[in-house]
Amino acid sequence: MEELKIHNRLRLARIKLNLNQIQIADDLQIQQKSISELENGKLLNIPNRYIYYFHKKGVSLKWIYDGLDEMMISDKIDEKKEIVNNKLFEEIGDELIENSISNNIIDRDTKIDKTSDYFYERIINSKDFTIKVLLKYLNQQMEIIELLKK
Repeated sequence: MEELKIHNRLRLARIKLNLNQIQIADDLQIQQKSISELENGKLLNIPNRYIYYFHKKGVSLKWIYDGLDEMMISDKIDEKKEIVNNKLFEEIGDELIENSISNNIIDRDTKIDKTSDYFYERIINSKDFTIKVLLKYLNQQMEIIELLKK
């Protein structure tokens, strides 16, 4: 059997989640045509936020990228907990704060809620964040779990 390409897996994930292209387009504030082009393999550069959208709905990143493991890992990921509790994302968040201070966007004394939707969206949309980084982190966590089981 031929291995599915990433755009095919994303289409399958959308169908499994019982979503249509218009719903996803509305959620992500993009055009439905873009989703159609992504799913048909016409757009080769798949935005991280599109992939992360499916991850938030419980689709395995490993399955999306590599076709490995099961498609669904859970009903819903607590994405804020995943972000806030991860040292890597904490560092990205700290860097965002420092950049905002150095660019006079915020004062050094401003209290920042790292669990706020605004801050969370800034991390997800920052150039330093990639889904591949998250996948690497998840793989590291799985290795730790396997070691602890022994």
